[in-house]
Amino acid sequence: MKFAAIICEYNPFHFGHEYQIRELRRLVREKYGSETVVAAIMSGSFTQRGEPAVFGKYVRARAALSCGADLVVELPAPWSMSGAEFFALGGVSIAKRLGADILAFGGESELSVLKENAKRLASPEFSGAFTAARESEPGLSANTLRERVWEQLYSSPLYRGSNDILALEYLRALEGSGIEPICIRRVGESYNPTGQTRSGFASASTVRKKIRAGEDFSALVPEKAFEVFRCAPVCRTENLDSIVTAYLRLGHSSMSGVEVSGGVENRLHDAAMRNFGVERIVGAALERRYSASRLRRAIFSSICGFSASDSEREPEFTNLLAANKSGCELLSSARKRLGKFILTKPADFRQLPEKARRQFEQNYAAESLWALSCDDENCRRADELLKKRPEIL
Repeated sequence: MKFAAIICEYNPFHFGHEYQIRELRRLVREKYGSETVVAAIMSGSFTQRGEPAVFGKYVRARAALSCGADLVVELPAPWSMSGAEFFALGGVSIAKRLGADILAFGGESELSVLKENAKRLASPEFSGAFTAARESEPGLSANTLRERVWEQLYSSPLYRGSNDILALEYLRALEGSGIEPICIRRVGESYNPTGQTRSGFASASTVRKKIRAGEDFSALVPEKAFEVFRCAPVCRTENLDSIVTAYLRLGHSSMSGVEVSGGVENRLHDAAMRNFGVERIVGAALERRYSASRLRRAIFSSICGFSASDSEREPEFTNLLAANKSGCELLSSARKRLGKFILTKPADFRQLPEKARRQFEQNYAAESLWALSCDDENCRRADELLKKRPEIL
């Protein structure tokens, strides 16, 4: 039996995610003649885009379990709301602790191409050119500069799509881990689409738009996932507009967070003094150094009290969100090795070691803020979050 991990957001779970799990099992059977236990390491309350997840983490975990996953654990904040490098660092760290044999991820390129690109990124040639470029063009974002230097050195694009960005970071984080990477080529609609879907796989962005607009999205997600989602409270960024505007107007001088640097706090403050609401403020603060996702991450990580170095450390805990029989058996066999790394009941967080307890409290702060983004007033109580239980099938 092989143990494969997938680092994901499932925001929400859709046909592309179902295809990835099914394809992963097929590839492992063909290569090893073995069945696979699939563990999803899933973002909690906030995502890489710096937005509250459209549904709660236990709801999304239950949907994943109903559609093919065996185990779902949490990628806590601040890693879940970091850029690609630290998102990958946090996810791969949890995969290592769980004892994964395989890490599966999506990509637009072949694995061989991604491996070669990851090798070049780590080379002295690229590092030297990047450092020199950073000194000569300090106004560019690191991602933009990296792509520009890459094209100058190798006369080819570094990425073919958004999945390749994360895939490269996964490969870099996996270096020396002994975990085998499996890249499953993306099928369906591209990220943040503007046109019609292909192959019947709508992107998560398309599904979220329909959900938040109150439109029927049943044809865009697996039937079992829809049954989980159909009555779940919807969460949206605009429900946090007043909190964010007040914070940026009154507390910007003390901002710190995973993306707060280069005077971004002053830019956000100025935008907030002229605008109301997250998206209007972010739109007014945009410039070539700051993407919308980075600005949202800066805002919400600062409100939650994160420091710039929090995401650079490895996670010392994870929450168990859902598991079936195979997932429970895997956890049972790994219990001695894992110690108190996996928290089954949030209310038991005081039993965690000190570093893990501090990380839990940070994650709880993010989840408490996320709760205020819910449409349903009954779901906004922070104390209820500690009473949650994992879905066990």
